[in-house]
Amino acid sequence: MSGAERHPEKNYDPARVEPRWYAWWLERGYFHSEPRRGGRPYCIVIPPPNVTGILHMGHALNNTIQDVLIRWRRMQGYNAVWVPGTDHAGIATQNVVERELQKGGKSRHDLGREEFLQRVWVWKERYGSTIIGQLKRLGASCDWQRERFTMDEGLSNAVSEVFVRLYEKGLIYRGNYIINWCPRCQTALSDEESEHREVEGKLYYIRYPVHGGRKKEFVTVATTRPETMLGDVAVAVNPRDGRYKQLIGSALRLPILQRQLRVIGDDFVDPEFGTGAVKVTPAHDPNDFEIARRHDLAPVNVMNPDGTINDNGGPYAGLDRFECRRKILEDLQEQGLLEKVENHRHAVGHCYRCDTIVEPRLSRQWFVRMKQLARPAIDAVREGRIRFVPERWTKVYMDWMENIRDWCISRQIWWGHRIPIFYCRKCDNQWASRSLPARCPRCGAADIGQDEDVLDTWFSSWLWPFSVFGWPEDTPELRFYYPTSTLVTASEIIFFWVARMI
Repeated sequence: MSGAERHPEKNYDPARVEPRWYAWWLERGYFHSEPRRGGRPYCIVIPPPNVTGILHMGHALNNTIQDVLIRWRRMQGYNAVWVPGTDHAGIATQNVVERELQKGGKSRHDLGREEFLQRVWVWKERYGSTIIGQLKRLGASCDWQRERFTMDEGLSNAVSEVFVRLYEKGLIYRGNYIINWCPRCQTALSDEESEHREVEGKLYYIRYPVHGGRKKEFVTVATTRPETMLGDVAVAVNPRDGRYKQLIGSALRLPILQRQLRVIGDDFVDPEFGTGAVKVTPAHDPNDFEIARRHDLAPVNVMNPDGTINDNGGPYAGLDRFECRRKILEDLQEQGLLEKVENHRHAVGHCYRCDTIVEPRLSRQWFVRMKQLARPAIDAVREGRIRFVPERWTKVYMDWMENIRDWCISRQIWWGHRIPIFYCRKCDNQWASRSLPARCPRCGAADIGQDEDVLDTWFSSWLWPFSVFGWPEDTPELRFYYPTSTLVTASEIIFFWVARMI
């Protein structure tokens, strides 16, 4: 044996040494766990990385912490399991694949739904494999025999099962509400997916002439979004505001379009904001939507899904929303109806995936009633069955859960779990089904179709801790490992993921 073979190397070469040790661990099954009677379970499910690309340093830190915990518990004698997997990440993955298509001058619509989804599956296999390889290269001691993907057959069955159960209990419904709409992704977003950031904007003071009044008789309203005035149906004032009390019930003329509007009194209006008079645009503002419902005012939608103005916008039809804003301000200035413009710092929603400014938009979507589901989740934390570390995040969780709103779960994209709602074209029946039906259960017709939308990515993610163990089947793994012991995750997804799982 040569001297080089007899003596240890002077420099440690991790690229050469670590793969050999890792392969040895795998060969001997050191990371694998099976349920066993009398064993003490310790379970971590990985926050599944999105298959949008490769892992970054944040993933490396997070998974190192999980690895430390799982190895420590193994050494203490626990029957410890760390379940790995990846997330299909609906909007995010569809966006990156669409960008790849755009490089070749194509869109998903050029391909059609089926061919586009085939492209996404190819992407998933490529980057999903890369992610798993990266985790192994980190030395992550996951139970690789239990690797899962959020669109695996078993997990897809769990998604359908939960949807049908909630639908049959009346906790899933379809309705017309103001939702967060991304004109770039052309889909609805949940409140948590609309990231609000403070921006330096403008507050525009616009004069609304009194109908039949003198030339200089008008009511001035303040708005940050003058382009939406095309959808105004009223001007609202606080009924206790002495400046406007006598105007309630009178008529105004909508600048430019000349539509007649009524002045209404509503307690929601803050007399201290702007001039104390606000325009009511129910198709493009959630507060205005509620005001309009109280006063039986029909909404007027002026925007297409891509953020351009539709035919209700009159001479501005076809313009992008921000180009429309610029043109409206020019026209108002020319007509002497733009009183003044002030700097105004305010919060504006942005799409959490593409950073486009979100548009509040009246739309028919699917929702989950969350208040009833939130109550036991609040109790679980109050009673100490679930603990946040650091403890300060408990307050963040509680504040959100105690003020929770219904969750918009439908997305106008193609990649994801298709909503398991079916429609009969013969008798207009609508029903939820765990599997693809052949005929309408009411009339027996075969002319049926499925809802075109897919579910929010987080709808499958909130089932992750038990769906990975075979739920809704009563499996030995589910009985032994669930509920999980520890979750290592980022604070920014307490709302998206953690709260919904609880």
